[in-house]
Amino acid sequence: MKSTLKLFSMLVGTASVVMLAGCGEGPVDVAKKYHKAVYKDADPGKVSEYVKDSYKEDAKKQAKAVAAKKNCSFGDAKIDGDTAKVKVVQKDAEGNKTTLVYHLEKENGAWKISKVAPPKEKED
Repeated sequence: MKSTLKLFSMLVGTASVVMLAGCGEGPVDVAKKYHKAVYKDADPGKVSEYVKDSYKEDAKKQAKAVAAKKNCSFGDAKIDGDTAKVKVVQKDAEGNKTTLVYHLEKENGAWKISKVAPPKEKED
């Protein structure tokens, strides 16, 4: 009986972790959607969905000014509590690379872009 109860507890715990991991979008998901809205769609209205209120004007300007990039890769999210960073490497049609770091913060339980900036040396 004890082993059955222990097995049941382990299964419930594992299921809870899996369910919680599936709730909401992670930082990389939000970074990809933001990137698409800015660099592929160039849609200032859509950009607003993925950024904090304090970053909306900068993000809209960026979406209006940017040309579509050919290739893009996203690094793993570095999560520290309610903040995260995602390294993004973009390659244009000529093969020139640009590296940016998407800074995210949780706002009302959802990840939102709070800043996009070049990486600091230690982040490379």
